[in-house]
Amino acid sequence: MSKKIDLTSLTEFNAAHFVSDAGDIKAYIQEVETEDNIESLRGAVKTVFMAKGAIAVADELGITVQEVWDAQVNPLKHPDVFNNMVNVFKKG
Repeated sequence: MSKKIDLTSLTEFNAAHFVSDAGDIKAYIQEVETEDNIESLRGAVKTVFMAKGAIAVADELGITVQEVWDAQVNPLKHPDVFNNMVNVFKKG
């Protein structure tokens, strides 16, 4: 018998959620470079853009990168962090 899966319960995988510091970024880019595929490397660069943004926000707020991602994914569960993130962005 097959089991029905509620698709709304699934979360989208984003490698940027697992890149939390300069060492992670270096290792990630080096690993993707071994594929020798420009499209994979382009995707990795996009991932690093997202990760670096999350790292900068976490540093500014004095919280972990994981807390930034958690608030971004579920702002209603983490309203204080989410609102602080919005305030950081409003500062420009």
